[in-house]
Amino acid sequence: MLKSGMNTNDDNISNKLSTCECTDTNNMKLESRKGKDKYLKNLKHRCIGGICSCSVGSAFLTILGFAFAKAAAMKAVADYAAFKTCMSSISIFNILGRSSMVSAFEAISTCVKGATDMAGNVSVGAMAAFEPYGIAALVLLILVVVIIILYIWLYRRRKNSWKHECKKHLCK
Repeated sequence: MLKSGMNTNDDNISNKLSTCECTDTNNMKLESRKGKDKYLKNLKHRCIGGICSCSVGSAFLTILGFAFAKAAAMKAVADYAAFKTCMSSISIFNILGRSSMVSAFEAISTCVKGATDMAGNVSVGAMAAFEPYGIAALVLLILVVVIIILYIWLYRRRKNSWKHECKKHLCK
């Protein structure tokens, strides 16, 4: 007699829910889902690894881009001789001393005179240095989203194939 349906082992409810033991026309039981569950587990761990490596790579590229943008901005500021005193006008240790306050106010007047020229050059240099790293970081973040969507799609497809396999081999 051909048997079909779920495993009726009442002692292990999780086994009942996770296996589909249908029989085909040759009275041979189809494989249970344990091998397929291992497939999904491996798929999940590989997706997590891919997402982690892409996220870490994106963060690293962003930090690297900021470092190069800062270096480019400092180079653009260093091109103006008057602004070198602006950058080093206040000493952190003698910030409230009379001489450092006087030199700071004198440096501020120098900085204000050419701030618009310097701001344009600094922003152009910084954005030119950051752009390739920002694009690479954005591509890695998009790759993370694609991996997540691919995992969800493969997971649903695998679940639907289990349902179809069980329904296909049920005997009436």
